Amino acid sequence: MICITRRSSSRTHADFPRPRKARQRDRVFRRQYPEFGKTKLFKLLYLLDFHHFRETGRSVTGLEYRAWKHGPVPFDDSHFTKRELRLMQELAERHRDDMTPLLIGLTHEERGPWDKIWDGGRGNEARIPYALAVPDDHPNRDAVLKRGRNPLPTHG
Repeated sequence: MICITRRSSSRTHADFPRPRKARQRDRVFRRQYPEFGKTKLFKLLYLLDFHHFRETGRSVTGLEYRAWKHGPVPFDDSHFTKRELRLMQELAERHRDDMTPLLIGLTHEERGPWDKIWDGGRGNEARIPYALAVPDDHPNRDAVLKRGRNPLPTHG
């Protein structure tokens, strides 16, 4: 199983203990993917969170993402609602047969949230704000961002 928690400069993600919620999240994705690695998990979590934020004004996982050279990297864990689990399963199903390079393309989309922060390496390890998931011309941008500042409580 993959561990996704806060990263220290001298430890890798696999060095940290895994909360029960993270194991459940990984299981949902692993059921959909026989060949499931850390890169694919990171890409799917990024897509899940930024897609959900664009629709609701809040992320699913509560993870914070950092812009690394090879794409966004998640930190922390959170609890999932039924809606969040459904979206996670939908993303897993949609991308079940996708190889990692396709997911890299999706998460590295030109002028997408990661690309805006990564900025040719100038944003190395910088936080990727969820607000970047909502385009400036989105008809409900202000309402979505307002909900993002006042997120609904999550239930496990």
